[in-house]
Amino acid sequence: MDQNFELLWNGYTVCPPAWGMRNANESFHRIYYVYGGEAFYQDSGGTRPLEAGHLYILPILHPYTMYHNPHCPLDVLWFHVETPVLLCTQLHDLTIEPGALPFHLLESMRFLANDLDQLSLLRQLFGAFLTLLLQLTQTAPYPGAALQAVLDYIDGHLAEDLRVERLAAFAGMERSYFSRKFKSVLQISPNQYILSRKMRVAARALTDGVSIYEAAKSCGYRDEKAFSRAFKKYMEVSPAYYRDRRTLQP
Repeated sequence: MDQNFELLWNGYTVCPPAWGMRNANESFHRIYYVYGGEAFYQDSGGTRPLEAGHLYILPILHPYTMYHNPHCPLDVLWFHVETPVLLCTQLHDLTIEPGALPFHLLESMRFLANDLDQLSLLRQLFGAFLTLLLQLTQTAPYPGAALQAVLDYIDGHLAEDLRVERLAAFAGMERSYFSRKFKSVLQISPNQYILSRKMRVAARALTDGVSIYEAAKSCGYRDEKAFSRAFKKYMEVSPAYYRDRRTLQP
């Protein structure tokens, strides 16, 4: 597939006792591979345990919470990935068979997960893994030619003031119809999609070691403080924290 993704954040972690999280409708995907522990996923459909040896693709734009038993903490390899491909809007549970290719890729990524010197190799492995996920989940990677042209237009103008009216005019549609059409295909509003792409560009800029001001400018923010607030709300960490722990090593 087209390797059009950004690995925003990742790690291999035995979670601290106070761990827990509530999804705030971020439009990046969370992917968890569970090694052990006693952890739970809860949404309006009920509560289910997270089992060792299973890969979970957590839904976007869908409220849920996760928590664990602090006396038996979650042992997990995790990824936050921004991609135009919608992997799921409901929890997806895949059993990973020992010895199979996905298992070996996950083991290789666990070995590299917390080593910044190996970030480029980790991205390559994750790209191969994402291709497998698309096959296993039978996800359609492209939204169609007409909408793809709009997505390409967004990517080409992220440093500008992108409004829905402008995108609708580009697509030759009335504003409200365009918004409905966009969401019906991508399951995400135009503004949510634009934010996700801006944060992707900013994350890559920070990974390359630029200043917070330059990262803000790269994705169309003229106010550094407004950018920092938006980045922290979306990424859950400040731009400075992200840059310091994500910068590629020479």
